[in-house]
Amino acid sequence: RRWAQLTGQQMVHAFWATTIAGSYGGHSEFIPDADGLIWLAQGVALRGESPPRLAFLKQILDTAPAEGIDPIDAFDDLFIAGQPGRYYLVYFGQQAPKEWLPKLYLTGLRDGQRFKAEIIDTWAMTVTPVKEPLQFKPQGRYDFVAPNAIKLPGKPGIALRLTALDTPAGPGARPAHDD
Repeated sequence: RRWAQLTGQQMVHAFWATTIAGSYGGHSEFIPDADGLIWLAQGVALRGESPPRLAFLKQILDTAPAEGIDPIDAFDDLFIAGQPGRYYLVYFGQQAPKEWLPKLYLTGLRDGQRFKAEIIDTWAMTVTPVKEPLQFKPQGRYDFVAPNAIKLPGKPGIALRLTALDTPAGPGARPAHDD
């Protein structure tokens, strides 16, 4: 069989990756219940490990700006979505980094802009605040960076949420540097 093969972790990863890419995922199961009913065919309650974690993803997305999230720099960084200068989700997927050196594409950012950072464990469904806010400065032609690396747990399925602490630049704000 080429379908109905995903583990719960693979399904959760697929939803996060799809969301960060600016698309929408759908969920079906092929887990028969005691009566032999399958959600795919009958629409019974979802079971398994992924449904509560997909609900957790929805809770995360409910905290995003009302406009939703879009890929920030689809040409160079496929792992960051959000609203420029206001809100970012960074998803590391199957990678297991032990730290992240904060770097964002320049659109919507201002020199010295500060962000609250939170580490999201997509499988354990936890959100852990990073103690110190990040303060971004321009670096090179296209990026803004913050000087301190964020320590990460070094396992797959980790994301970061960055929320502007300063007055957001808002839609249509000009970048700090011209291209």
